[in-house]
This record gives sequence, structure tokens and C-alpha cells, in this order.
Amino acid sequence: MPWCRIFFSRYDEFLGSGFGMIRAEYLTRCRLLGTAMEIRRGNDTLRGLAHGLTDQGALEIMTAAGVIQPVDLGEMFEAIS
Repeated sequence: MPWCRIFFSRYDEFLGSGFGMIRAEYLTRCRLLGTAMEIRRGNDTLRGLAHGLTDQGALEIMTAAGVIQPVDLGEMFEAIS
């Protein structure tokens, strides 16, 4: 069964549960994890490694100081060394 048919057959459940319902499966396929990222929001820039996703779907960035910060808004770029 195509993934979109599976998803939409459980869409009402997804609306009630949110991203947490598919988070674990998504993380197994996410190519960003461990990638150095740069997030730009206006004049602010956050740099770190893509660490994971929150239950709400926000990207978690681990800074050089080891702080994990959720990011749900901003322009995302792969950091260039």
C-alpha cells in the first residue's frame, strides 16, 4: 500500500496525536541528523549539529556548548566549514 494511502487512512488519528505519532519512523529516515547546520532568523544565527526532532516536529540543534535548542522557525543551511 502506498505510504500516502496509509497516512491518510490514519489522518484523523494524526490530527489528534500530532507529529509524535510518526516521529520515530521519521527519525529512522532523516538524513540531517549529525549534520552541521546554520539556522538564520532575522539578524540571529544559530550554529550546531542537527540532533533530533521534538514531538511537535521542531528541529533540535546541539550547540558547541552542548545545549540542545529546538528550532521551529528560520532559514536552514548546511554549515560550510
